Amino acid sequence: MISHVMQDVGDLEVTRKSYDATLSIIDHNGVVQCHFYRSPASSFGITQPLNDGQLPTTMAAP
Repeated sequence: MISHVMQDVGDLEVTRKSYDATLSIIDHNGVVQCHFYRSPASSFGITQPLNDGQLPTTMAAP
């Protein structure tokens, strides 16, 4: 299962408006507050749970 996808864009506001309109059709609404920390080699992000507490926020392979 894919939990998230990130895409670099040239114009964040124009792209956000386009995705808001397109994804609202399939009930993917809104923006989640998150914070990213970046270095030349990697990225690390934090956010509140996206699942309203229904599933564990971390999962281990069986």
